[in-house]
Amino acid sequence: MDSKPKESRIITFLLKNVNKICVASYIIGILAFLALPYRDLSEYHYHSENALLTGLQESHFGAGETRDALKYNKIISALVKNGDSSVLHDKLIEIMQQFGINSYKQKFSIKSPLPQTVNGELVQQIRNGTNVYGFIRAGRASSTESIVLNIPISKGKYNHAIGFALSFGSNIRSQPYWAKDIVLLFTETGYLGAQAWLQTYYDTKNSDFINSEPLEERAGSILAALVLDLPESTSYINAEVVGNNGQLPNLDLFNVLTKLSNKHRVPVSVGGVLTTNRYHPLSMKGYLQSLKTTVKMMSKQAKGFSSINHAMFLQHNIQSLSVQGVYSSRYGDIDLGSIGRVTEGIFRSLNNLLEKLHHSYFFYLISATDRFISIVLYMPPFGLILLAPTLKALCLWLEMRKQDEKEEDEEGVKDNDDEQIESIEEIIKSRKLPSTVDIDNKDSYWMELFYILAVCHLVGVVLYFSPKFSSAWSEMFHIPVDESLVLIFLSTFLVSLALPFTSIFRFSPDSKALHLLRVVALVLYAVTLGCVAVMNFSLAMVTAVISVPFVTSISPNSRRLKPLYAAMAILASPVVVALTSAALNQYFFNIKTDFWASASYILKGPYEQYLLGNSWNYQFACLLLYPNWMLFWFLSLSLTRES
Repeated sequence: MDSKPKESRIITFLLKNVNKICVASYIIGILAFLALPYRDLSEYHYHSENALLTGLQESHFGAGETRDALKYNKIISALVKNGDSSVLHDKLIEIMQQFGINSYKQKFSIKSPLPQTVNGELVQQIRNGTNVYGFIRAGRASSTESIVLNIPISKGKYNHAIGFALSFGSNIRSQPYWAKDIVLLFTETGYLGAQAWLQTYYDTKNSDFINSEPLEERAGSILAALVLDLPESTSYINAEVVGNNGQLPNLDLFNVLTKLSNKHRVPVSVGGVLTTNRYHPLSMKGYLQSLKTTVKMMSKQAKGFSSINHAMFLQHNIQSLSVQGVYSSRYGDIDLGSIGRVTEGIFRSLNNLLEKLHHSYFFYLISATDRFISIVLYMPPFGLILLAPTLKALCLWLEMRKQDEKEEDEEGVKDNDDEQIESIEEIIKSRKLPSTVDIDNKDSYWMELFYILAVCHLVGVVLYFSPKFSSAWSEMFHIPVDESLVLIFLSTFLVSLALPFTSIFRFSPDSKALHLLRVVALVLYAVTLGCVAVMNFSLAMVTAVISVPFVTSISPNSRRLKPLYAAMAILASPVVVALTSAALNQYFFNIKTDFWASASYILKGPYEQYLLGNSWNYQFACLLLYPNWMLFWFLSLSLTRES
């Protein structure tokens, strides 16, 4: 009687229909995710922290404060036109000190991470900048907590929020109910100026390329920050929430902004998409508008880097968002005082907090100004998409186990027959020795698998450190450093494409090492994207949608589809996807630069963002995504490596 347990019906069903189940889970996952922006499926914005509701009460920013803001803008814009930035800094300090605000300057320098060719020599360019900051001390509490109003200052473009910040500071200076310090921060050179100030404020060295002077004075622990950028005329405000590496502020902060904007009749867009009342929210056009808002936010989050100042505050666990004024002749102008009342309300709300924002969501997708998709809703569709490679790996492993058990049974029968052979010489003569050494024994195929895994990850490490040699390539070929960096990336990619054709990776297509490699590649793929989804969902989702059909369909046993698998592998490679995105950017967004410049920026951009902005997309691509892709590239060419 056979003592072995029979297979369960579930396992038998899975092994028989695994391909159909994988296709169904992938399609259902995408359809389920596309349905989430529909208004009845998404969630309504609400305040989880009741203390924030105080900002919805009476406002003190009136017509007088608006006139003061316009007066300061007129004075300071005249200084900016003269082109002397030092005069601007001195004027800001002078005005703030007139109000009794302790104000100071901080000088900093930014060294370019990639040297530039100047007169035939490689030179690392250094940019200098100055931050101006002032502290409005709390009137009825010690300086233990603070809120920052950050005003970016850029050359060639005047930020009209400067005058508003000065008027706002003079207004709240005399108000007695402030329990937290208010910091007025004017930063240059974009997000790098904010990072220079923050790394000095917290005594941290986030980047070796940014050096800044120590601060003369500090406030309390920064609770939240608001970045304000306004043109001369504003039709509506745009809220930017996406930071580096997919970071998002607490949803309550965004809810306060939208609630106050509705109260003071200030139109709000999210990520550049203006939600209007032109379409019924339950209609198809209303759904497409919500889908557009969601997809645009995901595209920004998947990039893993934001050049807006609030991203630097988020890296220090400071809840922040950016408010940008947008002008459109289609919608006309809104009063500067309305934006002032919205800003005052946000600070009034944050002033009433007894603890850091933590009640609401930190993982979400915004589909409209009053609707959002929480992590509870968007993770199940992603799980369905990721179920395909996971289930495929499980079934391949079960098939290997069944094959091993079958071979063990056959060997047992063969051993019983061999007992009848009387001598060792007869045993040797009765068996045919193979002409070549196979790697199907247990120890050999595990070592073969480890060897391939080590080589693939070694290529990833080489790709990670390859920018270190860009200066040498630039001098050797007499080309700019950024072009040599792109050439290094492309050369490493071409070398890795040729590795499967070398003789050191030969094994038969029916080798157990080959099938085990497929299982390990699928498991590593699923685990990697599952972990990334917790930190940056959009990056994991975009990667899964593009690559899941390829990784689940590839099979080393199909000789006829080998060219198709190789073509799919090349198209799904990180380098080709980056070059394709460069072409799509030029086509859809009418980018005026040539294709080579756009491709160079996309390939070298993550490296520069990694050095300056602490974005980890570069490490993810080099050390995780690329080695995992190489495993599937080996599998797609396995039939060409027959022994």
